[in-house]
Amino acid sequence: MNFGVLYVYANSSVWANNFQYLKIEIIEKINDFLGYKFVKDIQFTRLRKKKNR
Repeated sequence: MNFGVLYVYANSSVWANNFQYLKIEIIEKINDFLGYKFVKDIQFTRLRKKKNR
């Protein structure tokens, strides 16, 4: 969470893309649960994998 933007990491780009369609609904549900406008936007991105050395 940074300046009203919630960052969500997904296992694959397919999941990140699917969540993009639900973004407005997810933001509304989170803010309704909290009782105020806490989340302004959600950024979905692919989960970063650790590099093996």
